[in-house]
Amino acid sequence: MSLYVSQAAGGAQTAGVYKVTSTWDEAAVNWNSQPSSDATAISSVAVNSVGWKSWTITSLAASWCNGSVTNNGVLVKQSSGSPPNNVQLYSSDFGGDATLRPKLVVDYTAAVNNPPTAVSLNAPTNVTDTTIDLSWSQNADADFQSYKLYRSTTPGVTEASTLVSSIQNQASSSYTDTGLTATTAYYYRVFVNDTGALSSGSNEVSATTASPPPPAPSVANLSVAATPTSIVADGAAQSTITATLTDVNNQPVADHAVDFTTSAGTLSAVSATSNAQGNAVVTLTSGTTAGTAQITSTSSGLTGTCSVTFTAAGGGQTTTVTVGADPATLPADGLATSSVSATVTVNTQPVPDGTEVVLETTWGTIGADASATTTSYTTTTTSGVAHAVLKSGNTPPANNAFTLSATSGGVTGNLQM
Repeated sequence: MSLYVSQAAGGAQTAGVYKVTSTWDEAAVNWNSQPSSDATAISSVAVNSVGWKSWTITSLAASWCNGSVTNNGVLVKQSSGSPPNNVQLYSSDFGGDATLRPKLVVDYTAAVNNPPTAVSLNAPTNVTDTTIDLSWSQNADADFQSYKLYRSTTPGVTEASTLVSSIQNQASSSYTDTGLTATTAYYYRVFVNDTGALSSGSNEVSATTASPPPPAPSVANLSVAATPTSIVADGAAQSTITATLTDVNNQPVADHAVDFTTSAGTLSAVSATSNAQGNAVVTLTSGTTAGTAQITSTSSGLTGTCSVTFTAAGGGQTTTVTVGADPATLPADGLATSSVSATVTVNTQPVPDGTEVVLETTWGTIGADASATTTSYTTTTTSGVAHAVLKSGNTPPANNAFTLSATSGGVTGNLQM
């Protein structure tokens, strides 16, 4: 700040500039109504000669600009020198040379608002018929305001394209676009916006949504079967109930729920889901009263039924165990093997899966495979049949013959070999 001293007296007199701390009216202010000011001068200079005198008030002017201090102006008054001397300065209403009026010179550097740092948009991932996953590098600018994701169905995405999402979290760098149309190409860009209303766009990426999945096959046929169809009424015997679902092309229908009910006995579950073969399976356990259980299966509005007879314990139930071997003749070399089967039925029906069978041989060894080292092997049935492998001995049996037997439910079947 500069003032022109038009009259000065001798002596070491200085004038100081003081920050004014209260409001005042230029048209009404006088000596008695002058506003309050700081007690300490911002700057002081000698005013004992005619000419321009300058005071540095940079810090105060900066405070006015940033709003931290109210601009009530400054007060110029004697800061040192005694006695007071007569000093005259030209004011802003000086009628003579206008160039001698007070001056406030402000030197400043304009702030440069650079566009924000653009992010790099990665190739889309996890593309389905209706969704696309997008991710990008993180912006680290201090004046970050938001990420804005734009989309178009044609190349050349701009800020005039469809705004998909505006994300204010600077640490967030991914988004899943949903609700898209199948088999459609989509193009994307991410624009970074800063607090200075500038933006920078990323590279453009694209992806084509997948074809929609085929509709789930509908159930056209439901059939139900029981194995076996007759079991003893002892509260423990079981029959496997299988509901089979097929479509109009007689192909299996998987992943459909099937509900089961029975008029007698108990079911292992009241509902099951069809597998890849279209089968939903539950187990029926007999009651203790002879009679017939009616099993009903329902799925997709279709109904199927089957029945299982509960026979009285000891009331005509016939268990049969039949043993077979292929081949039925083996050399005594300790290496040759024969595939053994034991078929177990009750009243001519296959026993339930998992029925225990003990297979024994009087020569060689028997087991799950050719590594067997014992003459007895316990296994269970599948579809009424138990399987094993017989391996020959190193020396022939007596009379070149031996017996292969299978026992289940107290009934034994034999095969002479």
